[in-house]
Amino acid sequence: MLIYNQLRRLKTLLVNIKRFYWSISPKGFVPNINFDYVEKQKKVLLSYSSCSFSYDYPSVLYHSNSREITQFIKILIELDFCVDVIDCDYPFPNKVIGRKTYDVVIGFGEPYKLACLNSPNAIKIFYLTENLPSYVAEKSKERYMYYKKRTKNRRIGIRRDATLFKEEYLYLSDFVIELRASPLNLDNITEYCISPTGLINSNYVWMDKDFKKAKRNFLWFGSSGAIHKGLDILVDIFKRLPDLNLYIYGLDKSESFVLKAKSDNIHVCGIINVNSPLYLTEIVERCAFVILPSCSEAQSTSVITNMLHGLIPIVSRECQFPKFPFGFQLDNYTVEYVAEVVNVVAELSVEELRDRSYKTYIYAREHYVIKAYASKLKSILENIILNGVGHNENNRK
Repeated sequence: MLIYNQLRRLKTLLVNIKRFYWSISPKGFVPNINFDYVEKQKKVLLSYSSCSFSYDYPSVLYHSNSREITQFIKILIELDFCVDVIDCDYPFPNKVIGRKTYDVVIGFGEPYKLACLNSPNAIKIFYLTENLPSYVAEKSKERYMYYKKRTKNRRIGIRRDATLFKEEYLYLSDFVIELRASPLNLDNITEYCISPTGLINSNYVWMDKDFKKAKRNFLWFGSSGAIHKGLDILVDIFKRLPDLNLYIYGLDKSESFVLKAKSDNIHVCGIINVNSPLYLTEIVERCAFVILPSCSEAQSTSVITNMLHGLIPIVSRECQFPKFPFGFQLDNYTVEYVAEVVNVVAELSVEELRDRSYKTYIYAREHYVIKAYASKLKSILENIILNGVGHNENNRK
């Protein structure tokens, strides 16, 4: 536990260093994209993850938001806006946008809030890539209590929070774009749903694989928030199922406590570049399933990425996906229930798994690619902005 607490403090220090870096980095705030010296333009602020400006496209692929922000910018340029982009986690937004007003404000985080308050007549579009913060907090607490009950570990705190997504942002907004299959049905605010995208290995083409071997292999493809994303539950399950394998990618080292007394069939593999050859050989060819018993997601892009390469999804209903006919939905999160599902799918025939895998691939390539995202996003933004709907006191809770 001492080592765990030291790692937590170290991570907090690194986060603070990152925040300071963004305060002085030109990549944290990029103003006046598409500025026109000749014609008068309307101005828009996009508060999102600006770290994608440092990526080497398309060779490095770690998160789909790096491509989604470029589509936001492209569409806003096509609508002839002068675009300011600020990182949603920018530590001192008042220094760079404190005196600015905008015609449109899009995004989340404290910069979004500040711009909304400074531009009362702007069109305000909240981009919600999570569930509502109150829901996330409730579900996370439930999972941590379940972990503590099973392990008797009383000193583990909740890792996932909603610092970038606060419900007060809804009260400032005219519209909300949600990365969900169906709307939240909020009161007095106009909602639009859009499916996020996954990452695609540029060398991948649909291929058959040895499903007799692959059906014994399950993938957890995550990031920070291991308990939130149900990894502790999977570790408990696979320790009891020595004939099956769990491959773990993206686990935050500070959360390695969930691997305590792990068995030899649980493999911790670090972080992987989806566009690398290793992704195809170590994940796509090896595993039949991607599994995520998370307590709260908004159509997880980690699951989508692997669906785009034919891995069959096993996801909790809290992941907010539609109920796929080719995949499997987890209706509760207990170790006993999830273990039963894992055992059932591992015994499916090779023919059925091949069919489900191909249907997964086809569906994902139609619904979760950047082309589909860009088309839907453009339709949404044009509908909002070109209709000229702005500040409206009746459009509030």
